[in-house]
Amino acid sequence: MSDLNRNQAKKAILEAADEDTEYIFMLDEGEKQRQQIDLALLKEENTHRQITKAQAIGWMGKVFGDKDHAPLWIAIIAIIIGAAVWFLALSFGRSNPDISSAMVEHASKGWTLIFTALGYVFGQQAAQK
Repeated sequence: MSDLNRNQAKKAILEAADEDTEYIFMLDEGEKQRQQIDLALLKEENTHRQITKAQAIGWMGKVFGDKDHAPLWIAIIAIIIGAAVWFLALSFGRSNPDISSAMVEHASKGWTLIFTALGYVFGQQAAQK
């Protein structure tokens, strides 16, 4: 008799009875509702983080990025300005020979700005590794 009850118990575990299907359906619906609630909470939390971060970085942060990326963008802008100074100094120096020595000095300042910014970028990357 105990062997028969044991076999019935094993069979009940492995196979769902017809009356069990509505409970399984209710569990599936409850699980779906729980997942939807978890998803809604996660969306709300992410929205809150995004709003908080946008308020923390301000308009300068919107232009240059957050604290991790801002130094890189500022260095890139410094490289572009240095290249523009170098190019304009050489152009004006060629067009007007009277001021060419002063323009060569300005061109060297452009190179100084470029190499300083490049040194910062590569130094920062080396420090992070």
